[in-house]
Order: sequence, then C-alpha cells, then structure tokens
Amino acid sequence: FLVVNGDVWTDLVFSTLPDAPTGDAHVVLVDNPVQHPRGDFILRADGRVSDEGDAARLTYAGIGVYR
Repeated sequence: FLVVNGDVWTDLVFSTLPDAPTGDAHVVLVDNPVQHPRGDFILRADGRVSDEGDAARLTYAGIGVYR
C-alpha cells in the first residue's frame, strides 16, 4: 500500500514507484532540507537504507510503498 504524508508537496511521478516493494518497504529519500541537515538514513549501495555508517545521509520524503 502507498503512504503519502499529508504535508507533502511533490512532483514525483507516482507510477515510477513499485506496485509492491521487494523488501518490507520502498521509501522515497531526498536531499536534506536546511532545517534537517543531518538527514534520516544512509542509502547503501545495495539500495537498502541504514541508520549507521559514514556515507552521506538523506531525508525521508514522507512517501513510501509498504507491505
């Protein structure tokens, strides 16, 4: 199922999202806004997100497809 936070303004083409995630979820991440410079997650090379590591962090956009 698709979840979009009520305060999201986006130009995302929703048809580009998967009908069902390959894991538990497919979340949309964006560059960090000024008010949240530390971000939420790291996007690993395998496409999974992590909360640990030294790579650049991104911010959860409030959009995701979940199982």
